[in-house]
Amino acid sequence: MFLCKNDEDDHKAACTPCSVRPQDRLVSLPAEYTPFSLEWAHAYRALFAAMPARPLAFSLPNLWAWQEWMELEIRFAHGLAWLRCLRHGPHYLAPAGPWNDVDWPALQGELKQMGAIHQVPESLARLWEARLDCPVEIIENRDFWEYLYATDDLIKLAGKRYHMQRNHVNAYIREHGEPDVRELGAPDIPAILELAKHWREGHADSLIVQGELHSLARLCDKWDRLDLIARGVYLHGRLVAFSIGHVLDAATMGVLYEKAEPGLRGAFPVMASFFARTAGTGTALLNRAEDMGEHGLRKAKMLYRPVDFQRMCSVRVDP
Repeated sequence: MFLCKNDEDDHKAACTPCSVRPQDRLVSLPAEYTPFSLEWAHAYRALFAAMPARPLAFSLPNLWAWQEWMELEIRFAHGLAWLRCLRHGPHYLAPAGPWNDVDWPALQGELKQMGAIHQVPESLARLWEARLDCPVEIIENRDFWEYLYATDDLIKLAGKRYHMQRNHVNAYIREHGEPDVRELGAPDIPAILELAKHWREGHADSLIVQGELHSLARLCDKWDRLDLIARGVYLHGRLVAFSIGHVLDAATMGVLYEKAEPGLRGAFPVMASFFARTAGTGTALLNRAEDMGEHGLRKAKMLYRPVDFQRMCSVRVDP
């Protein structure tokens, strides 16, 4: 997900790189801000893989999905990919790349000119605080903390902590039998978008919901270029739940989108558990994105018992 709030709210505010594919061939990289494009996918993947912390928000699929809605721009300079959003902005975001190898004092003036820098991983904020020779204001941005779950916890749903989810899964199995969980690919895109449209009918038509469905459609449009991993639950030949993810690093699978049929008891916990079981195999953690400050979403995410967070903040250099 991405920053999707009005200006007045702003103050609150590693895998081996993939091999070069024909469509990701090396091209000239823009030194000035220009709309984010998959033309530079290979270069961005390499810089993302070099980040000491890899938030889901900065993964290539997420950036591409939200590019149009957030008017996302990118430039390549100083060995980093610099990002900014023009919607309600401009908003500058943390740069992607090998933060520990950067001569940050040499970039101090540039960081000052950016004003507030949003969605900064806490580890980068502390690095700036340690290396820059001027004040660094760090503002906790809880709305954009990404939730980290132990993959094994979601697979097993064991113990009192998961009593409610386990009951819902068992109720689904009693009524519908063992879940028909399938790997999803490009042929399933119409079913994915249809379910997302149906899901939207049961939710307030907020800017966040509009942005999420717009970004999902954009993601699906480039499905074969984004290294997506997806699973779906089918019932009577119809898709009733899906999860779409992306590997963030050797230990972590990111979950970009999770949707389930409104009113179908157990569909969501079945999908969450079976995605961990079938797609998360070999990873220790699932990063299931942030809650964007939505009370209901925060409550739901906390019910699945996160073991940690990818903490994000906003930063001003020499405020």
